[in-house]
Amino acid sequence: MHGRGQATLEAFGRDAVFSDLSFTYPLKLISPKITAANPVAIAYVLSYGGGLISGDQIELNVETRKGATLILLTQ
Repeated sequence: MHGRGQATLEAFGRDAVFSDLSFTYPLKLISPKITAANPVAIAYVLSYGGGLISGDQIELNVETRKGATLILLTQ
């Protein structure tokens, strides 16, 4: 399987907002809502079930625009 993901984060005042957070199997991206003094967001990079197996490929494009901060974590 070939999973693709795209995450684009932008700052709007004190908020960080994903203008794009998309993915295809076996990749999964989730972002919990957080409250912070600065425009920061958290995103988790996950896979389904038991994880990746032989032959699986992941392509992930991440863009953090001016003024925003992203914390990117894995499972």
